[in-house]
Amino acid sequence: MRFPGVHITCCKRSAIRWVSVALLTNLARVAAPPVALAEPAGAKPAAADAQKASSPARDPAVVVGGVVITILDVFLELNRLIPQESYHGTVKAGDQRALVKKALRNTILTELAAQAARKKGIAVARADLDAEYAKRVKEAGGEAALNKLLHDLDLDRAIYLRNIERDLLASRYVAQDYGRPIVISDADLKKYYDSETKRFVQPESVRLSLIEFRADPGKPQERPARKIEAENVRKALAAKFITFADAAKKYSGHESAAKGGDVGWLHRGSLGSEIEGPAFGAPVGEISQLIENMYGFNLFVVTEKRGPKQLQFAEIDKEYWRGELKRLRQREQIERGEDRLLAGVVVSAADPAVDKLVRLRFGTR
Repeated sequence: MRFPGVHITCCKRSAIRWVSVALLTNLARVAAPPVALAEPAGAKPAAADAQKASSPARDPAVVVGGVVITILDVFLELNRLIPQESYHGTVKAGDQRALVKKALRNTILTELAAQAARKKGIAVARADLDAEYAKRVKEAGGEAALNKLLHDLDLDRAIYLRNIERDLLASRYVAQDYGRPIVISDADLKKYYDSETKRFVQPESVRLSLIEFRADPGKPQERPARKIEAENVRKALAAKFITFADAAKKYSGHESAAKGGDVGWLHRGSLGSEIEGPAFGAPVGEISQLIENMYGFNLFVVTEKRGPKQLQFAEIDKEYWRGELKRLRQREQIERGEDRLLAGVVVSAADPAVDKLVRLRFGTR
């Protein structure tokens, strides 16, 4: 079963991350009928848990096969994902719903993997639970800091330990079921090459030498002088008063300066738009016009060109393609494992939860 518009890459969850006071305030304002948390197999509900069940943070986000996943569960997963998925924690309005759906799906799969682990007899020893708790205490900055965070999130230690147990159960199930190591043999790679020969094409490429006249974006007053310097160097190159290699060593701020500006072979699609067109359109040996960007000014010369070429199996970078094939097989293995977990699962109230979490986390719809 697939959830429309939702994609997942991993079902592991990490320790609770720090959440701002403003977000905690928003979390406390969400109102819905209270729902008790599902207990792990064999566990008995504590009195403190029953009191916590009345908290708005314990409101249901989604019910999966009769098991409640709370707003807080998904909220914490969302806060874990944001630093991985966005620049400086800023998520564009058009990406917010997709990220919330990903967090929701991750949380659902974690719960399902934990349930599957219990059915297989996988258990978490007390020593392992204590070790993971100690790790999260360290990540939080100490016992007092973690206790404050749990208090702010309306969690007590018993509930938090059950969340840790769920995470450990899920990760162990995944490791056994669809997280097994994948080894790619030469025979596997040859079979993949034969079936996907068109992928093994060396693209059109150019070999460039570059001189970069750097201008600090924070010091615009220095920019005119750098431009004049770049123009004078270009005139000297055109008049052959200096070689390109010597000019690069003397004036370039690029890391290639020590090699006379040689940056090596670059294929089409690997260069910035302001330089790719001129580079692939320029004759070999011709000094380019001055190319400006926010970091300064550039001159280049194309020293060699080569067209696209179909690579034979003996010519391919086997280590690179072995890694690519391994990632492809791992992704396929994960998708099959997730499909098995989701097969026949009844999910209810997902869309209202997405709306609620978008409002809660981002203040928008």
